[in-house]
Amino acid sequence: MLYEFRGLNGDKTEWIYADLSNVTPRFQRNVVWKETVEQNTGLNDKNKTPIFTGNVVFCDFEERGVCVVGFSQNNQQTMLYRNAVCDIPVCDFDFLMAQYCEVIGDIHGNPELLTK
Repeated sequence: MLYEFRGLNGDKTEWIYADLSNVTPRFQRNVVWKETVEQNTGLNDKNKTPIFTGNVVFCDFEERGVCVVGFSQNNQQTMLYRNAVCDIPVCDFDFLMAQYCEVIGDIHGNPELLTK
């Protein structure tokens, strides 16, 4: 798996991408907001869109609804959560679950999606 990361640039208008073998100078020089750095999960949604931690997804499997993709330090796995703080787990997030989800935004650019 390629360890790909992204973070929002200084004015939070553009994603800057990097991986561990190619950390771009813009990424390295703290041109990204460190609180916006997200990691690619290696999974794609039902539209083949890459899913990153911090993405807000709509999951129509068993009516899970709007969730946030996050990484559980306790379980060492990717999970779906009810909020951006990632403290209310919904379920494990794997290849099967990703097929029922659609990326609809992210917690940095679309926090209002979590209040619905």
